[in-house]
Amino acid sequence: MRVLFGVTGSVAAHRGLEAARLIAKAGHEVRCILTRGATEFVRPLAFKTLVGETYTDEDFKSTLHIELAGWSECRVVAPATANIMAKVAHGIADDLLSTALLAAGPPVIFVPAMHESMWLSPATQENLRVLKSQGHTVMEPTTGDLSSGRGAGRMRSPEEIAGYVNEWARVFGSLRGKRVLVAYGPTAEPLDPVRVITNLSSGRMGVEICRAARAAGAFVTAIRGHGAAQAPAHDSYSIMTAQELGELMARLAPDHSAVIMASAVADFRPSRVSGEKIGRGESLRIELESTPDIIAGLPRKKGQVFVGFCLNDESKLVEEARSKLISKHLDIIVANDLSSPGAERAHFLIITRDKTLDLGVISKPEAAFALIRELAEIMR
Repeated sequence: MRVLFGVTGSVAAHRGLEAARLIAKAGHEVRCILTRGATEFVRPLAFKTLVGETYTDEDFKSTLHIELAGWSECRVVAPATANIMAKVAHGIADDLLSTALLAAGPPVIFVPAMHESMWLSPATQENLRVLKSQGHTVMEPTTGDLSSGRGAGRMRSPEEIAGYVNEWARVFGSLRGKRVLVAYGPTAEPLDPVRVITNLSSGRMGVEICRAARAAGAFVTAIRGHGAAQAPAHDSYSIMTAQELGELMARLAPDHSAVIMASAVADFRPSRVSGEKIGRGESLRIELESTPDIIAGLPRKKGQVFVGFCLNDESKLVEEARSKLISKHLDIIVANDLSSPGAERAHFLIITRDKTLDLGVISKPEAAFALIRELAEIMR
């Protein structure tokens, strides 16, 4: 894969050099752009020697930015300063790197590195939101040693960056021409005008699935549940209740090659919703009724692939997942245990009609890429 690798002015620039070296070592063709600030920390000669073709603002002539943008299949900025994130978020192009990124468009993989106060500033967090809404990927920094003390803002390791790019490369272009519908996040069932019954789902897995599907070249439609983060999709919808989700999926599913149901749908809803706020009392009795099984009830078209999820205790996980695969007429089911809800890493399995892939304990981005690889294989 052809990787355009940007480096900006940060004390972590040497880690960018190592990440770029590892990406090149994995067999990718890498071209680097160093900003003026980056050259204060690392020399272009090091990148030319260890990685490949390297450019600085001194090379910015004619249409070089267009040529690099058109050449690249994957864009990475590591380290990414608050400055470059702000530029790309707002379309500012005043040097070779920012101009090339603007010409290339999303997605770009940003790997921030900065002091905690800069990372947590309202301006940076707003730019982060804008970048994600535009379809970019941000490998958010960890908490660790910084140039001035310790805190959030430490750049991800070179190994993590190279690993993510390698995962990206494994799915690149594998779903080109396909349309993928991804529903994710929790539903919320109203009790009265101000209260709901919901669950603790963050929707993070669905966001990562959308990101991996876009890397694979698919046109991605996202349906976001109540309170979930916005995913990098080409078309987006938001819902609150299970009924809204079911109606929307029934309308959208026939136009998609694959339907991925990662939503945490409430199994029950109040049988009666109060039109007024329920006052405080000693006790409250609520009668619940079952919500419909959305994915099982969706119409199928020949050639469509349907993907579901199963969350349960480790001891019951495989048995229940296989049962749901059959009863819900799924092609793939992703099973993960609920021993650590909300955790960054969990035990994942991908189960189809003829095989079970035990992925072990991995991160949600890794699980999302594994799912997209399996989906692409089935749709081949």
